[in-house]
Amino acid sequence: MLDPLFTPTRQRLPLFAPDDAGGDPPAAAGDTPPADPPAGDTPPANPPAAAGDTPPADPPGATRWWEDEKRFSKEQRQTLTKSGLTVEDPLDAVAKLADMEIAAQRRLGDGPENLIRKPKEGQTPAEWRREHAKDFGIPATGADYKIVRPEGWPNDMPWDDKLEAGARAVAEKHAADPALVQDIANLYAERVKETAEQVDGEIQRAQADMMAELERDWGNKLDGNMLRAQLAMKAAAEAAGLDQAAIDELVMVLEKKTGAANVMRLFAAIGDGMGEDTLTGAGGAPSLSNTPAAARAELAKLQAKGGEYYEAVNSNNRTEIARLQPRIDHLRKLASR
Repeated sequence: MLDPLFTPTRQRLPLFAPDDAGGDPPAAAGDTPPADPPAGDTPPANPPAAAGDTPPADPPGATRWWEDEKRFSKEQRQTLTKSGLTVEDPLDAVAKLADMEIAAQRRLGDGPENLIRKPKEGQTPAEWRREHAKDFGIPATGADYKIVRPEGWPNDMPWDDKLEAGARAVAEKHAADPALVQDIANLYAERVKETAEQVDGEIQRAQADMMAELERDWGNKLDGNMLRAQLAMKAAAEAAGLDQAAIDELVMVLEKKTGAANVMRLFAAIGDGMGEDTLTGAGGAPSLSNTPAAARAELAKLQAKGGEYYEAVNSNNRTEIARLQPRIDHLRKLASR
């Protein structure tokens, strides 16, 4: 019996679809064809571009990140453009900006917040320092400058307050560094001190020369004759109507003025011609006795409580001390004999 597959009357079915056939094979009789996907579903996205592929360009009219007016001000957008930071990837711009900051700090040596700009065109150094007064520690006014008298400044040496006030005004005008002002004050004070010491040295040398000359001439009568000369000068000054300040100044001339030996001789001679009452009556002048005992008695009286010298020292009356000091010195010399 023949196989039905080879029966001439049976239709032969193709085992493979022809090359030009398209679409799915027809559904078998009775099968339901698959439904289309529901409307509204989003079709799957295109796969990401492979490495090395150029990303698709922005659609026409899209705003680039550095042109975003909501995020960046006009000045910021201009700065980004001027600085060459308008690159497609913002992270590249950040990296470039960091490199710029690093290079700037290397060149400037520090961060911008720690730098002071140079003076403006036409701005004077004083104006520039005043503008940065807080950074430089410049006082607001001359009165705010602290000027201290140098250590070791003699208490009996006057300080020029008027000159100090002038220095403060100049310091304020030029916005000077406080340390510089103090250094200048120290320099001036040192010079004044040296000058005073030089003058005192010259006076002492002159006095020593004068005393040496008088001692050669008067011998052991030196102290008595010097006291007589001073009393004679004081009596003559009172007779001329001079006040106490002028009298004290004249008496001091016999102690310190260069070349006063001849003046001392003159008034000692005048004193010899005056009576003792005239000399001792000049403002309560001490006795002319030149004995050690009389000198000790007079010295004790001056230095005792209630005495002129005691009261002057106790009240720190430098003028009175200076006036009485020659008498004290002479009496001490006489008393020590």
